[in-house]
Amino acid sequence: MYTKLDDQRQAKLIKAYMQSHPSCSIKDIIQNCVTNRVRLNYLERQGYFSLPKLTHKDVLDRRFKNRTYVSVSVGREYGKWIGY
Repeated sequence: MYTKLDDQRQAKLIKAYMQSHPSCSIKDIIQNCVTNRVRLNYLERQGYFSLPKLTHKDVLDRRFKNRTYVSVSVGREYGKWIGY
């Protein structure tokens, strides 16, 4: 169980990361701040910060449309990205 002090420390770390990376996604916060989605939602409900909005599918399509994909029929690798 987390204490109030643990909540404040982790919220301070997450807020600092979000300020230094203004265009970060929730996935980036989870990976770089070593936490999980449930913990982020809890801290947001407590009022420590507000998470960035979710990225809609059309925005993701525009972001990844220039990458080249190849269809591989081996195992479960359908639509594997080959752009380096």
